[in-house]
Amino acid sequence: MTKSWGLATGMLALVLLAGCASPQRSGAEPPHPVAASATPTPAPSATVTPESTASPEVSSTGVDAPEPRTPIGCDDSLPVDVVASVLGPDVSPLDVATDVEFDSPLHAAPAGRGALFCSWGSEMRNRWWITQPGFGGASLSITPVTDDEWTEYGTTWSYDNGDAMHTWCWPIRDGSVSSCYFEGRVNGYFVEFRSSRLAGGADLTQDELLSLIQPVIDGITASLEAEVAGSPEPWTPAEPSLALPTECSEFLTTEQAEDLTGQSPLTVARWWDGPSRGTAWIVSLFTGASRKCDVGYSHLDSVIGSVNAMVDGAWAGAERMDAHLLLGDAATVAVPGLDDGERATLRCDDPDDLCVVDFTIDGNWIQVSVAWEPRDGDGDGVGDGPDTLMARQNILAIAGSVVENLTT
Repeated sequence: MTKSWGLATGMLALVLLAGCASPQRSGAEPPHPVAASATPTPAPSATVTPESTASPEVSSTGVDAPEPRTPIGCDDSLPVDVVASVLGPDVSPLDVATDVEFDSPLHAAPAGRGALFCSWGSEMRNRWWITQPGFGGASLSITPVTDDEWTEYGTTWSYDNGDAMHTWCWPIRDGSVSSCYFEGRVNGYFVEFRSSRLAGGADLTQDELLSLIQPVIDGITASLEAEVAGSPEPWTPAEPSLALPTECSEFLTTEQAEDLTGQSPLTVARWWDGPSRGTAWIVSLFTGASRKCDVGYSHLDSVIGSVNAMVDGAWAGAERMDAHLLLGDAATVAVPGLDDGERATLRCDDPDDLCVVDFTIDGNWIQVSVAWEPRDGDGDGVGDGPDTLMARQNILAIAGSVVENLTT
């Protein structure tokens, strides 16, 4: 089945996190940029032995970082036995620090507003768009939001301006898994709950799934209604961060994108697949907590990659980099022009997965990603996907161009 990068961008954005600790650099040199007229070579490898064997739960980045500003924690809002009642007995809490759902600045940004993230599952997911066979999981986020933010979000989806709550469930069809989704504003908090592969879902109708999940939703909302109302205040780091631009062309110009990818005509802009739901969107895009810039064809509905950023998010980027180094699917690298005191990692081994550079820069987290390699086909941006081979080879040079644009 052909993957749509436009869809993938949204899914990844359905989706975090850290700081300025002194990095252990591997000394890896970035590949020389490939000119548009040259034949690209395979993308740089990112397979290394993890630099640490410590658990991410105890491997702190040692930098200033926000704490959840919610009156209850994961166990209080949703005990694991309640989750197990809808997902099955094999479910257990997952370490959010290593959950692939939180790999993008867009989805990390709510943490800067004091969001609480919780995950449960039968096993870890191995990529953001697919799961291991038999995976059943749930995620919960609780984020303080203002009246104005909720009003703007509610207007987008034609909700009323009160504390509206909405639940949807989808039974199995066409090889999918049963799933349910809840969102709403409860006592000043935006609550989002997702669950997939519900116990008994193979035989349940939509109404039966709603009945199964409703006690879980009632428990979450009751626990928040009994607490102090949310008070959203943007977190401020001890040291001010570099001010990030709001225009995508100030991260990467069209000329730079075309030269380093060998593709044209391109645009660098925030693409939309339509209004999007969830914590990441209500906080990240309505408050300016993150930046979302897609590199795509100006004449086609097809995207090659993206440059995304989390304002004041260096702490978050370092946490994600630590997680991937521990998982063994990332390498510490040098991004051209990046100061020695910053951090950068590369994940680019799997041709069927994204090629990603994460780096910190003066208190912020930047993520440059390029789509998977094209399938058999003409590679013209349609059908089997855009021709990404040169872009993947040049991803460190693309990241270096972002650094240059932000610091000059």
